Amino acid sequence: MGPRLLTVTFVFAVLILLSRSVYAASLCVEPGLAHGVASAEMIFTGKITKIEQVQTSTVPAGTYFVTYKVETWWKGRPSHEVRVVWRSNSVFDCPYLPVGEVGEDYLVYTDPSRSTTREQFPEVTVFNRTSRLPANRQLESFLIDDWRTQTRINPNPELNRADASDDVKLLRVLRACGCLPISDSPQAEVVSTCQPCLRGRLKPF
Repeated sequence: MGPRLLTVTFVFAVLILLSRSVYAASLCVEPGLAHGVASAEMIFTGKITKIEQVQTSTVPAGTYFVTYKVETWWKGRPSHEVRVVWRSNSVFDCPYLPVGEVGEDYLVYTDPSRSTTREQFPEVTVFNRTSRLPANRQLESFLIDDWRTQTRINPNPELNRADASDDVKLLRVLRACGCLPISDSPQAEVVSTCQPCLRGRLKPF
């Protein structure tokens, strides 16, 4: 098990301990933050620059290619631009996930590609926590200079498809506590800094 997988596993375990509940990865159940972070292949905030509807006989209706200009990376290998497959429909009787519009800002959680073809793209579906961000928001900062001015953060924010601001607040704490390092860090270093920092910054049970 590599350092990156160990880090993700540790963060997932810490969030389980600190949150009131974690949603199971079952059909049509909205994922909790801990599960969303642990299972996502990539997490980033970005602006939609292009939307293309996929229209072939082998692809379900409501499938799009969506291109993002990336603003902030939270998880995954950094890139300035990301193209994802957006699946508005699911094979199950789950809520419809409408695609966004060009110019809108999103917090994007992606799943690994399910495609069996050579060309594969990360996927957005109703089963991850991808959600829109307010147009007038400020860009995220990894640094929190004065913890005394920060209120304690809910470790399991409710999923809000129209406003992912609460997710971003928790991601900022995870990054500031060293739980989501941009580069790979030794596991012992992550464990020693992450857990005590989170216990002091997140709301208790």
